[in-house]
Amino acid sequence: MVSEKQLKCSLCDCELVSAGVKFNYLDNPFSLTALRCPKCGQVFISEDFADGQIRFSEIFLEDRRLMQG
Repeated sequence: MVSEKQLKCSLCDCELVSAGVKFNYLDNPFSLTALRCPKCGQVFISEDFADGQIRFSEIFLEDRRLMQG
């Protein structure tokens, strides 16, 4: 397994850092902490991150949309 400190941007070759990242789903903006290049801003989305935090946010927003009508 690769540690977070070993991950580098494929464009800039800079070490990725943990940072707040803005996402948008169903026209609802939300922020999560993810690994990102400090130079170009490219974000690394691992499978675990997508299946975990992002999927949880999607479910929450979909449920909220259904409850609103």
